[in-house]
Parts: sequence; C-alpha cells; structure tokens
Amino acid sequence: MLEITVIMNSAVAEVFAWKCCGGGLPDQNLEIQVRNPGPLPVHLADRFDLEGPGERLAWTAVCPAGGRTIATGDVGALYAAMDEAVWERFTTLVLYDGEGKPYRVPLLHRRSGA
Repeated sequence: MLEITVIMNSAVAEVFAWKCCGGGLPDQNLEIQVRNPGPLPVHLADRFDLEGPGERLAWTAVCPAGGRTIATGDVGALYAAMDEAVWERFTTLVLYDGEGKPYRVPLLHRRSGA
C-alpha cells in the first residue's frame, strides 16, 4: 500500500524555478507525494484520473514524463499543472502503477499553508 499526499497550490513551481536557473516548469501547482513502505519498488505511471459525481477526467500531462519508480522506504513525487476550477469538481484522485493497479486518494481540497 502506498502512502499518498496530494497538495494543490504547492510551491513546487518556485522550487523548479530556483533549481532550473529561473526557468523550469512555472505552471506546476499540483504535487502528489508518494511514500512506498512496501517490500518492493513501485513504478508510478505518468498519468492519473480525477473522479467526481458523475464525472471522470483522465490527466496525462504529468511530470516526470515516463513516471517515477519509488524504492522501498523512499518518497517520490509527481507534478502537474491544474486549474483550481477543474480541481474543485472532483473528490478522488486515482494514481496507477506500471501494471495498471489503481491507488485511490480522497481529495480534501486543502490549500497549502491552510
């Protein structure tokens, strides 16, 4: 089981700007932190779905492209640009591993710093 924290309006764009010499990915405001407490590495796909009442949205513009492998005991993150009006319509985020297994996370719609 993965431990997943979703942070809307994360300061990650500022971090990218600092690490990438002022450039980088300025529109990334959604951060999905994933901790793998399991006994095997997990490869996360570079996509997720958002689910809400009567609605599902596939999101494929995720950084890093190609997904991310998270070793046992490690923490990794995926990032995306997300419009708040779109975000507010959904109640669940679904991540997928490399084999298509879903990991559902309820969205609390908490803002960073709140």
